[in-house]
Amino acid sequence: MARVVMLLAAATALVGSSCPPDLPLSEQGSFMLEEHGMATISGYLPSGWTDEPVLSGELTCPTLVCQQQDCSERAPEDGGVAACFAHTVTGATMTDGCLNFDAAGDVVWALEPIACQPDVDAGVPLVGDRFLFRAVAQDAVVPEQAPQLPALAEAFMADGGVIAVPEPPADFAAPRDVLYIVEGGAAPVSAALIEVASGAHVAVEGNSLVLEDVAPTPEAVRNLSGWVVAADPGATATLRLVTNRARFDVASIEGVPLAAAASLSLYAFYWTSPEQPGSTAPAAVHALVRDAAGTTLDGAPVEWTLVQGDLAITDLVGAFGGAAAEPPLHRGPWHLVADACRLPSARAGTSTALLRARLGELSQDLRLTWTIAPDLESNESWFGIPPTAPAEDEGFTRDAACPPGPACGCSSAARGARTSLLGAAALLVALLAALARAARRSA
Repeated sequence: MARVVMLLAAATALVGSSCPPDLPLSEQGSFMLEEHGMATISGYLPSGWTDEPVLSGELTCPTLVCQQQDCSERAPEDGGVAACFAHTVTGATMTDGCLNFDAAGDVVWALEPIACQPDVDAGVPLVGDRFLFRAVAQDAVVPEQAPQLPALAEAFMADGGVIAVPEPPADFAAPRDVLYIVEGGAAPVSAALIEVASGAHVAVEGNSLVLEDVAPTPEAVRNLSGWVVAADPGATATLRLVTNRARFDVASIEGVPLAAAASLSLYAFYWTSPEQPGSTAPAAVHALVRDAAGTTLDGAPVEWTLVQGDLAITDLVGAFGGAAAEPPLHRGPWHLVADACRLPSARAGTSTALLRARLGELSQDLRLTWTIAPDLESNESWFGIPPTAPAEDEGFTRDAACPPGPACGCSSAARGARTSLLGAAALLVALLAALARAARRSA
């Protein structure tokens, strides 16, 4: 758990400093709301509500958390922290601790202390604060199928933490109102409501996403796990957001045969480091699949083979959605790759690896080349750039995501990697942090 916390801190630093907690925070920071059940993006890689506007008609029953000194310790067992304060709400309705955003407009939830104060000179007194929210009318928003992984890759590139070779096309992260899912594969699906006037994400209940109008059979389009969706050839469905009072058509889903895939375009993503200029390290690879008309096809079961080199490879979509292929088969359009299979001291300098992507009759090779500075220690290396100091070699063990041995004669001094968290969870946690940061920027 400590490793995950450290990775989260590093990921947050990557996408921007001084980030507030990923929870709604009161005006002066005296309170925050936990277990609110609201989200700005539903489905694959959901994003929790922080301070974004809320769709009118939504209801939340959060747990009030007091950030003030000794506040929780003074709270009564019956009623908790909420019982220490008087609650005044304008612009919405509060009943039994639940906040109903029943009309569009500004919402103020003010809290003033009425109990739980310390004895005179025995402690710091509690003070009042307020939450400021804004409810948005249902006719002021539009639904959007959010292409999470391309959008996050673009966010990393914009922040300077990642580069892509070659540069992805202009429509790489564009929302699409029709998802064409390739036979034998599975695609992540997500949905968001966007306020037309501001472009901000609008919060709704977190489990609002549904598949409806599935044809020709109820199982022809199916959510495998975590909103990774598979579809039979010729199948159709509608992806909808069904909120407390409204229904929004987000996208149509159509299953297409494997034979519809007409082209493969491969992209390599590398970590970069402002603290180590010139250093790069493998981060991810992606296969963009299109049909003969140039339409993007989703979730294609692209098979990746390590032809030369020594890299840890993890299915990015399956890692979150529970639909990953069994090792050693690497199948899917998105994979994490990490220089995590060699001794740290063997990573310094310029390295290469060759990956081959195959989909039906289509086949294409992708050469990765990266350079890491020598003598980097794990507590000094920037997030995403692995250590290369010889002292890091001690206690090294090979990662389960690594191949049995280097491919095609690539030498390695020893079999080793830190843990799967370095290769897989590091990027996964970073993607989540970037997602939360991107949502805050759009508000």
